[in-house]
Amino acid sequence: MKIRGKGRNPLEMMKRLGAAPVGAPGIKSFELLSNGVVDVTMIPFGPAMNLGLVGHVPEITTLPGGFFRPGFAIVMNQEAFDELDEAAQKVLIETAGSKLAERIGAIMDAEDTKGIAVFEKAGSTITAASDELIMAIKEKTAFVEDGWLENATKRGVDGAAALSYFREKAASAK
Repeated sequence: MKIRGKGRNPLEMMKRLGAAPVGAPGIKSFELLSNGVVDVTMIPFGPAMNLGLVGHVPEITTLPGGFFRPGFAIVMNQEAFDELDEAAQKVLIETAGSKLAERIGAIMDAEDTKGIAVFEKAGSTITAASDELIMAIKEKTAFVEDGWLENATKRGVDGAAALSYFREKAASAK
């Protein structure tokens, strides 16, 4: 299968799963699917809904936790920050970090929930991945975690402890 994805690790993950990855941003999903360039796109429900895939995707398979979610950062140089008035600086500082991450996460979750309902109403069949598929994916994509742990060790970090900590934090946030 030809699968649209983006990023070094996700594309390598797809290769290891036996797919033919097509590197392209999510915004190209409708064009690539509707023209038969790809058979599958990996995209959350909210963005899929907003990009016009509703009514064009009869079968959807979900993975617990998703296949991947890219991280992002909001970056501003000091000079630009200094040019903001004091009230704007205060708002940026007070809403940054975990507060901003929680707000964006809540928005993404709400969009995904809405997207699921919209896809179901349009007749898409939504199926949870089988235990066998989940195990195969974990096995074939373990290189990502292994590489992360190796890099952590090179930097003098107890990667296993850090990973455990982050997973505990993620689980408690749900």
